[in-house]
Amino acid sequence: MKVLCIDKGLGGGKHEYLKRKLGIENVILCKVPEPTETDMPLNETEHFKEGLNVIEEAIRTNKPTVLVASSRGGKYSMELLCTGSWAGPTVLISAMGTSKPWPVGVPIVMAYGTEEKTIPKHLIENQALTGTTGLVHLEWYNDDHSLTVLTDADCEKNLEYLCKFAVDLDSKKEMLTKVVHQKKKSAPVSMNSLFAEIQKRKK
Repeated sequence: MKVLCIDKGLGGGKHEYLKRKLGIENVILCKVPEPTETDMPLNETEHFKEGLNVIEEAIRTNKPTVLVASSRGGKYSMELLCTGSWAGPTVLISAMGTSKPWPVGVPIVMAYGTEEKTIPKHLIENQALTGTTGLVHLEWYNDDHSLTVLTDADCEKNLEYLCKFAVDLDSKKEMLTKVVHQKKKSAPVSMNSLFAEIQKRKK
């Protein structure tokens, strides 16, 4: 497993923790500009475009298995996912800037603290309901925005676990996407649409 980490917001020794667990050669730290808000939409600013280019190049060069982003790095991951620049397993830690629906068919593991003060809890829970059912997983921890608990020795669902869990979700992607598609096809026809069809045929 090879992990690509976006550096902005990834504090608390998380990058170093992954290197110890997975090996230095399997963890890439992508250094990008601070995704600072301006009077322009973020994805139109030069510094944000520069950061996206850096990450996209790192993806092409290193071919990672998992993308890890935390806090402000969530703004980059959201753009990568929505544009299709990245569609692989993704681990998001206290991620900010994730206001758009997750794309269909992408395995996403969201981790937040119960003492999170930066992002309202209802927004986090609503976000977890988007994307493909079964591929988006939300995990809560007894911690704050920093989520330093993810690197604790006694944390069962630590950062390494979340990365492996995201990869495991990816292995079930085809099956889960197919199930969702079949459910949509077999959804009951509403009375309104049935009445409209009858009226159409009468004409």
